[in-house]
Amino acid sequence: MISPFINVIDQAFNRSSVDALHSSYGSFGKMLKTVFDQIAKGPYLLGEPLYAVDILWGISLKWCRMFGLITTNPVVDAYIERITSRPAFIRVEQQDQALKLAQESLLDKR
Repeated sequence: MISPFINVIDQAFNRSSVDALHSSYGSFGKMLKTVFDQIAKGPYLLGEPLYAVDILWGISLKWCRMFGLITTNPVVDAYIERITSRPAFIRVEQQDQALKLAQESLLDKR
């Protein structure tokens, strides 16, 4: 599941893509289109219930969009919003922010 995002990292660093024949997901463009098409069937990748795969893809797509590594569309943007607006997701982001601030505080004291 993570291997498709290796190609995103390669693209970000201007490295050549892996040949589709040697890739577990074929071409990156085809894989991304498949995911986007599945999201369009919504509300989540596997239908109505939310699964862990939605958290993985929601976070990954948000990160890729944030850094300009992929171009999304309104349907995918709405999917990302459904994932990232969940109370548990917001709590985890708040905890991450608190940890980041605590680490920065420790570094400032050095």
